[in-house]
Amino acid sequence: MTLEWDEVGHLADRFFNIWSSGGDLEWAETAWGFLAKAGLTDDSNGLEHCKTLVRLLCLAEYYYTACTLYLDEDVETDLTAWAEELDISGVRLGQLIGPDFIFGSSEDSSTLYKEALTDLMAELENEVEKALLKGYGGKEQLFVALCRTRMTEESCDPEHPD
Repeated sequence: MTLEWDEVGHLADRFFNIWSSGGDLEWAETAWGFLAKAGLTDDSNGLEHCKTLVRLLCLAEYYYTACTLYLDEDVETDLTAWAEELDISGVRLGQLIGPDFIFGSSEDSSTLYKEALTDLMAELENEVEKALLKGYGGKEQLFVALCRTRMTEESCDPEHPD
């Protein structure tokens, strides 16, 4: 059982909404398809569901980093708030990161949640990037796809160059 775009797209539109053209949300839908082909959208149980939602956050973080680095658009992310919007359980995060998780000195639950989320995202981001690179056919094609997300239909039209 996989978590389909139809089930997460309405949530993803909160994260992929930088450009008025909607290109970022279209990119996310395509990217989600590549994650699905790589077997990274499993929804067979509570742990896999949680891991899949964290991969959605990894996808958003990847996109926002690309916007900052390549598209001259410095955007803020609040991954903890987004995770809470997705109802990602702190208990599930704890189960996924396991007993070897090293956390800071704080015992504050919101700090622990953020640390656990960050740790799990760091663990999953490489597999997300590999799926994107395979799906797009390499770094250059992925870069072009990312750059095209900020274009409006008019700016893509050779009759109306910017």
